[in-house]
Amino acid sequence: MTIERFPGDFRVGFLNQKMHGVGDASETLLSPKLQLLVLLRGRQKFFLEDECIELVAGDRDDTRPVAFLMRIDRLSRLRFAGSYGDPFRKISVAAPPDWLEQFHRDCGGGASACPLAELCREEGACAGDSPILGRRSIGHLHHVTWRPCQDVCRLAAQIISPPPIEDEHQVGLFRMSRGLEILRRGIVDCRNEAARSVSGAQRAIHESLRLHVVANLHGDLSLDRLEEVFGLNRRSIQRAFKREFGMTVREYIRAERLKRANEALQDQGVSIAEAAHIAGYSSPANFATAFRKAYGMTPNWARSRTN
Repeated sequence: MTIERFPGDFRVGFLNQKMHGVGDASETLLSPKLQLLVLLRGRQKFFLEDECIELVAGDRDDTRPVAFLMRIDRLSRLRFAGSYGDPFRKISVAAPPDWLEQFHRDCGGGASACPLAELCREEGACAGDSPILGRRSIGHLHHVTWRPCQDVCRLAAQIISPPPIEDEHQVGLFRMSRGLEILRRGIVDCRNEAARSVSGAQRAIHESLRLHVVANLHGDLSLDRLEEVFGLNRRSIQRAFKREFGMTVREYIRAERLKRANEALQDQGVSIAEAAHIAGYSSPANFATAFRKAYGMTPNWARSRTN
């Protein structure tokens, strides 16, 4: 596979040739990464740790491309068991495992949980006409397999066969832009599909819960109190909130309080002690640590940007 590397260790790879067999069947160690594969034509089988992954797109005119998105948080064993296709057409988009979270923080979004952990929360294949073929989450490994939309397939084909461009650097930028869009669309498509299983009434309850938290950030937001207000047990509350918003109730409360503190620092120039109080911290030092982790800057730096 040809692999092109870009800043931030963002990588785009592509393969378009006849494949028939295993090639190198030896076991290798796969470094921690976030990776999305789109198989446009052919089939491939490999073992990730002890799990068999088989991607089948077909090798005739009626091909059905398949996509595979995974996040690996530690060294993992990988062994290929066969790639077949004439031609075998596949693209790969890869980045460090925390790349999405870092991107979110750099854009001012604060702390963010791993999106794949939630997408893969329910294991196994999905029934009905869902394009999701299966998902799995086992500690350090999260992955989801689905049938990508036509736009993703088109972008993948453009990576393999870009339009005529004289400047080779422009070709690289072209491939990188398509890779980024494939990654974005892949996550959006999977999230939208997962959301189909949640009814409108359930989403209304989830949103009411979230709005209650926002309106009572400095009130009693214990699980006991939330159970009393919404008539749900704490396990249901935690699972519903995590499913809908990708984080626990406690994580959301912490993020919202830090957001309020950040706004107070930058808009009103409050003292660090006041900001710590707004965020619910009795120790300014602990507040500063949490703030820097969430926003990538110190509270003093945020305060210096007062409007």
